[in-house]
Amino acid sequence: MHWWIKMDAKEILEDEIIKGWWKRINAAEATKIRYAEGIAHFFGFVREKRLSIGNTPQGVLVYARQKIKEDVLAWRDEVEGLLAEFEDWLRNKPKVLNRKEQPVKLAPKTVSGTVGAVKSFFNAYNIDVPKRKGRREVKTLVENNNRLTKDIVREAIKYADVREKAIILTMMTSGM
Repeated sequence: MHWWIKMDAKEILEDEIIKGWWKRINAAEATKIRYAEGIAHFFGFVREKRLSIGNTPQGVLVYARQKIKEDVLAWRDEVEGLLAEFEDWLRNKPKVLNRKEQPVKLAPKTVSGTVGAVKSFFNAYNIDVPKRKGRREVKTLVENNNRLTKDIVREAIKYADVREKAIILTMMTSGM
């Protein structure tokens, strides 16, 4: 378990509210694991910021439903700000250790997927989460953007059999 997460992904997977979420969205196993990690990050954020919105999935749902009953517009403003702050927290705070055991920041697409997990949780329980304002495109990190050059493809074709050559050339001409 990571230092910033009190409720880890395994505990989240065992939670009854989370199991209900999986049933509602018909989640695949890989999605369950990825979303559980996202929810674990969210609860880490809630604890670190000392937010009083609940420390369990049940607590968050109760809080959200109560806020919606009191004032829907206030809830929409609150959750929009909360998710923006959560996204900023994910983007700016080192979360994972690299091979050299040094903390590094999460990739932009990982941040987007993590926020998406929280939105999915709320939406699965019919709790309205507004869309973010403005148009923001998630960018791939430069170190994750390894493109094949013609030289690399030529080198691969030298050692490939006929079938592999056909696959490689088809992929290259189709833009894969």
